[in-house]
Amino acid sequence: MRSFKVFCLILGSSAFFSGMGLTMVALTHWKLIVPLSIVISGFGIYEAIFMSVALDLLCCCISLFLLWKNSQVKEGIKNDHKFLVLLVLPLIVGTICGLMLFQQYIEAVEKRLRKNGSYILMFFAIIFFAKGIRYRRNHKKKQKKKDQGKKEKIASDLMLQKDDLELKKIETNNTKSMKKTKMINNPDKSFQIDHNEIGDTAELSSSEEDNSIHKDKNEDLGQKEKSESTLNVQTKIPKEHGEDQLFGPFKLKRDYNSSKFKILLGFFGVAFFASGMFGGFLSFGPGLFLSILFIVFFDYRPLVGSFLGNSYMFIIEFICLIFFFIFLTIDYSFLIKYLLTLVPFSICGTLFGAYIGTKFDTEKIFYFVSLVFWVGFGLALGGESLH
Repeated sequence: MRSFKVFCLILGSSAFFSGMGLTMVALTHWKLIVPLSIVISGFGIYEAIFMSVALDLLCCCISLFLLWKNSQVKEGIKNDHKFLVLLVLPLIVGTICGLMLFQQYIEAVEKRLRKNGSYILMFFAIIFFAKGIRYRRNHKKKQKKKDQGKKEKIASDLMLQKDDLELKKIETNNTKSMKKTKMINNPDKSFQIDHNEIGDTAELSSSEEDNSIHKDKNEDLGQKEKSESTLNVQTKIPKEHGEDQLFGPFKLKRDYNSSKFKILLGFFGVAFFASGMFGGFLSFGPGLFLSILFIVFFDYRPLVGSFLGNSYMFIIEFICLIFFFIFLTIDYSFLIKYLLTLVPFSICGTLFGAYIGTKFDTEKIFYFVSLVFWVGFGLALGGESLH
């Protein structure tokens, strides 16, 4: 066991960065706290996992409270409550199944972490860096489509303005001809009418009727052209997240009775069962995976994905905590000193992550999390060299 000062310095900073990652991308404390506490501080696997679970539960509560106050979160999930609640059942069943395997294989996991804990952190660092690059490429493609839609809209608006000007010219000409007709139809009293003038008047009245008919036709054509051009603009401009689509890649509407939607519901049920089983097997929260799943397949914004990832991660971690108290024998009086030391660091990181999470875009968040893991990798290598 390393000295308490070394623990505070290394694990405290790790708890701070883990708290930031938890708020921004639903990153569990497990990925930093468990490898570093085993490699550097010499904790056992059960003690290290218990600390990560306790910190996750505490910071999840704070993160959910802060994110729920954001209007983007409330607006993002207002139409999906039924679907999101249905996913809880396979998640719970998977977590319980994973916990049944926990005690059988966790010692092998501990040996692997003691040997290669630092390289696991390097693996996570590379993964997040790759996610940042991939997100940047996809964002550029979406931006190009959006810019193209805006250009098409501007072009259609110019066409509409041109049509309006032509209609106004026709209306002006019709108004002038109508004024001339009124002057002829309302002569002075001293004016004597002969047959030639009557013929002229009849011709003018017939021309007035033709002009009015021509005007009505032009107005109908103008309205038709406006509606067609508006329809074209609406179909060409790419839609933003939200109102009529749920799954981004599949463009499916929120129709719970459709067969395609039920198939995808089954797919997500299997994915959540696997996530719960994996989370129970290692006693950690796969909030990051679930957050990315929501962002990619649901077109949710990063804050909404983080909120949902934290929500489901809280459920998994709470079940794991109950399992620890009932089935495992841990010296909690020994751990309380170290756990209370990490709590302030983790809470500060959570609050700071909630602040900068609204300032950073998704690409920067991925790069930042990658940087955190690179720092953890360096610390783990330093700890191994001291053995």
